[in-house]
Amino acid sequence: MAQTACMSGAVTCEKCRNGFAPGEWFCSDGARHVVPSKLYLLDDAPMQCGRAEQGNQLPKQGRTIITNIPPPPDLAEIGWRSGADDELLGGSVVFENGRYETNDPEQQYWLDERGGFCTVAQWEAAWLSPEAQQRAEFARREAECERLEKQNEQLRKAG
Repeated sequence: MAQTACMSGAVTCEKCRNGFAPGEWFCSDGARHVVPSKLYLLDDAPMQCGRAEQGNQLPKQGRTIITNIPPPPDLAEIGWRSGADDELLGGSVVFENGRYETNDPEQQYWLDERGGFCTVAQWEAAWLSPEAQQRAEFARREAECERLEKQNEQLRKAG
């Protein structure tokens, strides 16, 4: 999962390589700045419903739209408050199955301001079946074992 720090100070654009501060969302050529991708998670999974013909539970699916990301400039200037839910104002982002990833610094800034997102563990508990959670945990442990084996091999070569 890619992460970036909340944009409290200057950030460097991956495209133009120039630093910029919140509010300065465009490169000198007029294109939008690009920052490292950041993943946002919501633990708002719907109730499990239905079964496939084989008897297996159907996977959870959901779509959440968060509006005012970014807010309209005129509302921001008069003191727009994070969490406002006025539809048709500003932009919006769509979380598919509780996940939204963006490299747009303006979206990251306003999503960070809004807050209310969850950790990977909370997302998995809400969205994954118990079997899928076990598979994910097994894959994490397997990856950790591989990482440790590679680290040990490098230490043996170095020592």
